[in-house]
Amino acid sequence: MTTERQKIDKLKKSIRLALPLAIREFNEIRKPALEKAWGRKFQDEFANEDPSQRTVEITKTYSRPLNNAIYREISKRLPRFKVANINGSDLIYDGIPIEDKNSFSDSNSWTGNGFPKVPFHLLKKFTVNDDGVITKVFVAIVDTSKCKGSWTAKTTKRNSSSLKFAIGDEKFVEPIFGTINKKPKWLNPVQELI
Repeated sequence: MTTERQKIDKLKKSIRLALPLAIREFNEIRKPALEKAWGRKFQDEFANEDPSQRTVEITKTYSRPLNNAIYREISKRLPRFKVANINGSDLIYDGIPIEDKNSFSDSNSWTGNGFPKVPFHLLKKFTVNDDGVITKVFVAIVDTSKCKGSWTAKTTKRNSSSLKFAIGDEKFVEPIFGTINKKPKWLNPVQELI
């Protein structure tokens, strides 16, 4: 019988193979299709965004077509990998529910609604160049149930929260692309060129 650890290791290996192909598809096919739909280039679409909201808007705009490309590539390798928005999960791999988060910011956190729904998270960070091409990435699988770091509380000024990881959590943050740097209190994801 395959253990949970073996399943996670197999998923990590498949993501390592799938992600470069999915990002190539996104950069060469999906991004140009978005620009065609917008009727203008990436630079023009995001030129007037408030700098504090720019990465939020890019994340919202890019996430669905990018995730679909990633999921298709993973599914080719792992037929038991499924998109499944059930009981707080976004994905299910061989019986393991997984929450998926994207971010296009260079911060050390991911944004969500603040409620831990399932232990395993697939956390992705991306950097785009001035033309909107994805050039760097950090991806990790994290068992958040074992981490000291957690979702921050919502405030009256913000209806979302942030997930970041504390020193000591590094053994539960399993990078697939990129590395982790330790800051005085928090872990910092470091993206790698793709």
